[in-house]
Amino acid sequence: MNPAMIFPGVEGLFKWLRKRPPGVIAVSLTAVLAGLITMTAAIFPQEQWMVDELERWTPFHIALGSQVLLLIVSVILLSVGRGLLRGKRVAWLFATSVLAISPLLFIGQDFNWTRALAVLVPFALLIQQRKYFAARSDAISLRKAMRPLSVLALVVLVFGYLGVRHVDSQVEGNTGRLGAAQTVLELVLLQSTDTQRPMTRQAQTMFFSVSLAGGLTGLAFLLIALRPVLMRTPPDPAAVARAREIILAHGGNPLDEFALAADKQLFFPTSNRTVVAYALWRNFAVTLADPIGPAEDVPFALEEFIQFCHEQDWEPVFYQIDRAHLERYRALGFTAFKIGENARIPLTGWSLTGRKFQDMRTAINRASREGVTFHWYPGEGTVDHGIEAQLADISEDWLKTGKRAEMAFDMGAFSTAEIRLRSAAVAKRKDGRVEAFVTWIPYAGGKARCLDLMRSRHDAMPGIMDFVIVESLKHFQSRGLEEASLASAPLANADPEAGDAHTRVVRFLYEKLNKIYGYKSLFAFKGKYQPAWRSTFLAYRNKRHLGFIAYATVAVHVRGGLLKMWRS
Repeated sequence: MNPAMIFPGVEGLFKWLRKRPPGVIAVSLTAVLAGLITMTAAIFPQEQWMVDELERWTPFHIALGSQVLLLIVSVILLSVGRGLLRGKRVAWLFATSVLAISPLLFIGQDFNWTRALAVLVPFALLIQQRKYFAARSDAISLRKAMRPLSVLALVVLVFGYLGVRHVDSQVEGNTGRLGAAQTVLELVLLQSTDTQRPMTRQAQTMFFSVSLAGGLTGLAFLLIALRPVLMRTPPDPAAVARAREIILAHGGNPLDEFALAADKQLFFPTSNRTVVAYALWRNFAVTLADPIGPAEDVPFALEEFIQFCHEQDWEPVFYQIDRAHLERYRALGFTAFKIGENARIPLTGWSLTGRKFQDMRTAINRASREGVTFHWYPGEGTVDHGIEAQLADISEDWLKTGKRAEMAFDMGAFSTAEIRLRSAAVAKRKDGRVEAFVTWIPYAGGKARCLDLMRSRHDAMPGIMDFVIVESLKHFQSRGLEEASLASAPLANADPEAGDAHTRVVRFLYEKLNKIYGYKSLFAFKGKYQPAWRSTFLAYRNKRHLGFIAYATVAVHVRGGLLKMWRS
């Protein structure tokens, strides 16, 4: 039986592990196993045999004196093991440093061959595989933390040394200055000591305090040092200008213009002819569609971006990708599944003739009879602050009435500056009252437009949105544009015959979330225009991350994540 049938995500875990060097897996899992056994010993303190066996085969002193210390040690070991599996440079430095120092802490003790092997074998493997550990940590977080953590570490060492010297008469073993220094280092780094043995409650309390302070300091350092690289600022103007040049030369996706939005980061492969736009949530880099650039460069751009993500300790997720490159993603170890449809309308020869457009013609004729007119604002005209005030009021009312939130990533937000830059399609009555408006963004080198915002008054006449969109399409035809996109219909058109788990989940969400987000009505609304549907896909690498990936795709669309989206 397939283990993934019993434990969801096991198959993805094994696939993920197979991509790691065997030596790295061995050392990492050793640290993880030691952490799990230590945690078990903390939870079940009566099981002394666990500690005895663990101490034989690890470079660490382990005592059963305190569950708190054991828990701290277990978290440190688990963090180091996980960091090594992720290829973290900081985890490698920490592990090799501890392994290099540990023999010095056993000076004066009888030789133990199992412990010697436990030090030499992982140390040799880590040195041999050092090139694998290229994943960086967040430098800004580390710089901010280094000064206070260094001061704290110095305080802990001084406090420990003075404290151990204070109880010097209450311990057995190697006493004196050198013995106290070695004891402190063992308590701080290894969380236990064989150099000295406390004989009184006061000495035991002092040893415990030094271990606890050292453990908490080390844990704080590790948690900060193992953070993935965080992007805090938008790309510089030069990068945005270069991306715009690439989009103008090679762009053809309706979403291309959103790559230049302030919520995106930009990655340029070595050829500098391709750009990948992405947004970051925690350590998930969610791309906006496929790489943009010459078709022959896309495979190399994908490989370089995936390697770049590895070096930043990120997990790449490719969102709204096209069918054309699916095999390339699969060859790189990604799983892809359909997440929606994009509606494209070829404008050459498009018209409302035929029975299938009868209802739309009726709605448009009614709007015309009631004196509603179409305006491309500002177009080549002048700025009208009265119209702009009405557009802002309609947008605010639309958000408030529907308890909606402004979206991001592959959708725009209301902006008067953007409307002045790109213009908007406006439906206005004879008395000057604006009923609705629609915004469009350019793509395909300016030869096409993609639908973005659709907003109307809550008491607007029925069919007003069809009026604005149809008149917009006619306007584009008159300007010689070749295509219009009505944007995406999320989760739509999943194959009813497909039986794979991804399709079942998409169909389930499409049905169950329809009452909240109106997916069915959106798909039906766009379907009235008889578009050519283009399927869009999501590609990911590991099933274990599916829950986080789902949240990441929501988080990059709505600030505040799933909770805010649910409330909206």
